[in-house]
Amino acid sequence: EGIYHANFVVARMHRALKHLADGGVLDAAQKEKALATLKRQKELFASGMETIRQHGKMTATGAAVIQGACDYMASVG
Repeated sequence: EGIYHANFVVARMHRALKHLADGGVLDAAQKEKALATLKRQKELFASGMETIRQHGKMTATGAAVIQGACDYMASVG
């Protein structure tokens, strides 16, 4: 449950930070840090999904929710 929840949260945090990074409100140094963080969040999400795929036993609802997070992460390259 913890890895599943953490992965969902990483995807949500990625979405919020990407919106901020794309919003034109950060200075150059802040944007550089945000972009590095976004890259790291993608890596963490991929690692978490590997664990979930190997060991997770999800309900239909759980699978649908995490698929939404997967779809979002795939859409941002």
